[in-house]
Amino acid sequence: MQSRISVTATMLACAALPGIGLAQTAPAPDGGEFSSSTQFLSAVVVTALRHEKENLYVPYSISTVSSDYVDDFGPRTTPDVLNAVNGAFIQKTNLGGGSAFVRGLTGNQSLTLIDGIRLNNATFRYGPNQYLNTIDPFTIDRIEVAKGTGSVQYGTDALGGTVQLLTRNPEFATDQPGWNAKLLGRTMTHGMEQTLRGQAGYSGERFAFIGGVSSKNFGDLIGGNDTGKQSPSGYDEWSADLKTRFLLNPGAELTLAGQFLRQENVPVYHSVQLENYALREMDPQQHALTYARLNLHSDSRWTQDVTLTASWQQSLEGRN
Repeated sequence: MQSRISVTATMLACAALPGIGLAQTAPAPDGGEFSSSTQFLSAVVVTALRHEKENLYVPYSISTVSSDYVDDFGPRTTPDVLNAVNGAFIQKTNLGGGSAFVRGLTGNQSLTLIDGIRLNNATFRYGPNQYLNTIDPFTIDRIEVAKGTGSVQYGTDALGGTVQLLTRNPEFATDQPGWNAKLLGRTMTHGMEQTLRGQAGYSGERFAFIGGVSSKNFGDLIGGNDTGKQSPSGYDEWSADLKTRFLLNPGAELTLAGQFLRQENVPVYHSVQLENYALREMDPQQHALTYARLNLHSDSRWTQDVTLTASWQQSLEGRN
């Protein structure tokens, strides 16, 4: 998340409060003077207006979850990340699902984007669905939720709002080129989770990439004394992702990215427990996305920034 001190925001806030200035002085106990000032750090968001804008100047309700939250709290799935967003409710009747309700709407009435590319398609059904869970949370840099708006910018499937998943960007080197790597393992009691994530990246002056592979085994959930083991609810998952950036010249940048996730034998828990199904599961539950994006910048009075995106996406769902 990019942040910077906004003097303009401070002056506006001070103008709205009579008697409050940008900086005030008052007598100190030793007879001298000390000064105090009010400053605002403004987050930059892109979802509400389809271009970067300080959140303070966006006329909509926007909530943002940063990668720091993902790293610090380690949510198991992407729907679990949205539990940190006020005004967004996550419906999960099975561990392998998770549908975001924004302003009371979900399914094909709430839009999900990945780096500006819509996850929604014409087959999305009315009501909750599980497709948000087909995005690996380890790839997420931040999530922006625009509530109660989005149809003007994105179409009629953004009635309730827009949820945009912005993936991590590899950074160009400012000094010497270098490599980096990360290995993460996580386990939970009673076999509820075993996760392994390997990630590597390279930063050069004109080329950078970041990629990783994740393997997860989710066991049946264990509830409290009155709930016990919720079976069947566990499933297996693996995913891979790669994102590269090329600085073609000072005014042109090319991004190539791909991600793949596959889940197998994902039980629909409520159908087995409440609707007397002997078996109901998704096998496989799979998502793939590949895109190429060219960003052009010029000092022309007519066009300053142009973005061209070509993408291919597949959602595969088998039902037993």
